[in-house]
Amino acid sequence: MDVMTIVGPVALCIGAIAAVAALYALFTFIKDRRREKRETHAPRHRKQ
Repeated sequence: MDVMTIVGPVALCIGAIAAVAALYALFTFIKDRRREKRETHAPRHRKQ
C-alpha cells in the first residue's frame, strides 16, 4: 500500500473542510459589515 493512496483522500477532505470554513468566514464578514453600515446610518434614539 502506497502512502499517497492514504494521503490523497485525507488531503482532499481537509481541503474541502478548509474551503467551506473560508466561505463561511467570508459570508459572516460581509453580513457583519452590512449590519455595521446599517447601524451607523440609522437614527439613534435618545433616552429622556
